[in-house]
Amino acid sequence: MQPMDILYSLIWVPILLLAVLKIKLFRMEGVKNALITGSFLAKISGAFLLQWLYTYYYPDRSTADIYRFFDDGILLNNVSAESPLDYFMILFNLGGDGERFRLEYFEKMNSWIKPFESGFYNDNHLMIKLNSLFSFFSSNIFEVHNLLFGTMAFIGTVLLIKALTTNFKALGLAMAFITMLPTSILLVNGGLKESVMSFGAGIFLYSIFRMKTLSHLPWLVLSATCLISIKPYFLAASILALVAHFITKQINWNGWKSWLFWFMGAGCGIVVFHMIGIDLAESVADKRQEFINHALDIQAGSRIELAPIMASWFDILIETPAALMNTLFMPLPWQVSSVAEMMMVFENIVFLFILIWSIYKYAISDFEFEYLHLVLQICLPVVVLIGLISPVLGATMRYRAPFLMLLIIVMIPSLLPVFKTSTK
Repeated sequence: MQPMDILYSLIWVPILLLAVLKIKLFRMEGVKNALITGSFLAKISGAFLLQWLYTYYYPDRSTADIYRFFDDGILLNNVSAESPLDYFMILFNLGGDGERFRLEYFEKMNSWIKPFESGFYNDNHLMIKLNSLFSFFSSNIFEVHNLLFGTMAFIGTVLLIKALTTNFKALGLAMAFITMLPTSILLVNGGLKESVMSFGAGIFLYSIFRMKTLSHLPWLVLSATCLISIKPYFLAASILALVAHFITKQINWNGWKSWLFWFMGAGCGIVVFHMIGIDLAESVADKRQEFINHALDIQAGSRIELAPIMASWFDILIETPAALMNTLFMPLPWQVSSVAEMMMVFENIVFLFILIWSIYKYAISDFEFEYLHLVLQICLPVVVLIGLISPVLGATMRYRAPFLMLLIIVMIPSLLPVFKTSTK
């Protein structure tokens, strides 16, 4: 974190803020610019704090996600000068995975090839490619990359709130509440994969629910491409939930009955994947083993004991309750041993309070949560998957962050009477 690099990057802040305030897509009805500005500056401050933590608290650059993707991005950017055709082929996956490319380019990188590869997908590639593209106009200054990724995360958050909040009085409360979450400030920010996922998820859901013309199609393609490269399981879960949601709406059934179509779709999806040679149960078991190996390799400090599982749906079903517990409620307050775990416990308590309050509001007044079932159907399989594969609480906190935000956003309207919020 060199002073001159920080000063140079700060020139970008008013430019990015002006774009956020002036572009109509990012405006929120009834939400003042002061709140948007404050939330954006909080996000940018969090990006710099994240960089400080990875610079001084986790000093190993080869294992720090924000730096290893940046460093590899510079190496990939150098390919554009050495061989523009090779760079183009790598960027767009046009046969750039052969032995020549591996020896000449990828083995020089730290993270293009994973040490424990399950073979299903590699989400490092998109992060490296984005960093390589940013390098064309960042002068290879990391702080600029940090700001750009932070802005992407902010845009994603804004669009998620706009997509899932039909009560316009709740938009400002949702923005303020999400901004204050530690995971939103620190973990869905900067050069972490969760920033790109938030960006893709926001555009994807907003283009489906709020764009009524064909102009949304390029955005839909962009977001789907982004999600399938960074978190394909989120895209798969979203498509399944959206199909169940729209079928239920079409036949005028209530939200609870959408679960019938969701379970039917999930079963069909498993069969289809099996028919094309992809065993999802085996992929989950392999991914779990990959994460266990990696946690042991780096001697992760917040590691919890996970044993390998058989590649069977029965084993996965048996492990599901423990997976939900690990993702949403661990560590327990008396198990805290670090500041990060304290933040995790704080968010667990906040989430539990909002969940109980929302159930109470629904029980006593039949409070309407328009997209509750949709969001639950998106989040449930992914939250279970995170609990199944992640043996490190610090990693779990990161992976669950976007989904915790989704769940909180969809329940925020129930809090309006508590905060007596009014917006003009």
